[in-house]
Amino acid sequence: MTADHGIPDLHVEAKFNAKGDFVIEGQHFRAGAHIGREDYEYYVTIRSADLPALAAALGCDVEGVPAAWGEQSAEIVRAGERTWLAENNVPSDLWVA
Repeated sequence: MTADHGIPDLHVEAKFNAKGDFVIEGQHFRAGAHIGREDYEYYVTIRSADLPALAAALGCDVEGVPAAWGEQSAEIVRAGERTWLAENNVPSDLWVA
């Protein structure tokens, strides 16, 4: 699922992986030029055990996470996914490439 978040050159989508974790995948084009790269990718993972915390932060139950994320993701992405998750006490892991 993707949404328009109003940040140029940033593509973000979220989905469940095979383990049942919710993974936010982002690719920011041209943002890495200052480090000699044209883009960078990041993955924010909310483990399946932490989905109730994510659901509570989104104001839904676990089954409603995809729809609620879709409705609120533009605001969350603009705030910064990890910032929003931390402010809402949702544990997450970050991987950047």
